[in-house]
Amino acid sequence: MLNDNSLFILISSDVQKAKSILHSEFSLLFGNFEILELKRFSYSEAIEFLNHRGVSAASRVLDILIFLTAGYPLYLDILTGWIKDNLRALDEEGLIVAIRENILDNKGFLYRYFQEKLSSSLPYKENREYLSFVLEVAKGNIRKKELEEKLRPGLLTTSLNGHLEKSGSFYRIKDPLFRLWLLYAYQPNVMGLKLSKREELELFSRGIGNIIPKIYKPNDRREQKQVVQLVKDLLSSFSNEYVVINGRRKLLPKFTSIIEKEISPEILCLVAKKKKGVPWVVVVCFQVPDEGTAIKLNRTFLKGDYYRIFVPLKSVGVNISTILKAGGFWVWDMELLNYLLELYRPGYIVVERD
Repeated sequence: MLNDNSLFILISSDVQKAKSILHSEFSLLFGNFEILELKRFSYSEAIEFLNHRGVSAASRVLDILIFLTAGYPLYLDILTGWIKDNLRALDEEGLIVAIRENILDNKGFLYRYFQEKLSSSLPYKENREYLSFVLEVAKGNIRKKELEEKLRPGLLTTSLNGHLEKSGSFYRIKDPLFRLWLLYAYQPNVMGLKLSKREELELFSRGIGNIIPKIYKPNDRREQKQVVQLVKDLLSSFSNEYVVINGRRKLLPKFTSIIEKEISPEILCLVAKKKKGVPWVVVVCFQVPDEGTAIKLNRTFLKGDYYRIFVPLKSVGVNISTILKAGGFWVWDMELLNYLLELYRPGYIVVERD
């Protein structure tokens, strides 16, 4: 291991298990390793991957594919491979067929992958109760209060085993395909439901239809008003609950009123007031601001006592983000915006598409 002329590469598809090994009694052995965690693709990276694989379709179909795979390279690789081997052209119906064949068919790769993922990491005790916990979250019961009413006290403190993510007052399944498998392949099997092939497919088609979100594109001027309304609805949904963002707990307060003001044709301001405490100023920007605009925004809102949020509906560079953060703005990029929408306004996402 200390040979300077040798390069050792350890590759694992199970991030949590690999980390546990690297930090166990073998830590001295692996102490000199540089750990690179390959994360899921961003939206633009996923589009680039699909282009590279030669998969083309209407923008809505590609958006749905990226949403359901959550940008995980493994899922995109498996599904695009199946699509190329079995479909002449990709439309929404064909995409549902591709996902269905890989998730519902117990011979499909993803079916077996999810089955192994679940069975290999179940807690040794109280398996049935833990599974009920996971399934409740899969059904959309993600608030801690809701789950405490349905599950045994203390169950929410068990190890989440990589299946669930706790975010303050919420629990979530980060993987939409795993959620689909739990609901429409695993759950019927556990319940002993003897569904015909037709019943199974009808159930899945309805279920996936409920999970596919309404996708907004702020680059389309026709949808910009709807995006602003979506942000207002998001703010209105906050209810004094904690959410974990970048490893820190954030309290999202309940607002009593939200007033919309136009700063310019490309910038809107939402003033959200609370019963007590300073109001929030949420600046929604449809175009990438230049440095002068960012500095002007800082000066404008330094005059009042506000909690400042900046929501760019296009990717902004490091310089612009730094200027805004220096002015006290909390920048909600597209990833954070969609994360909050998932918790508070499920069924809606915003994508940046040219």
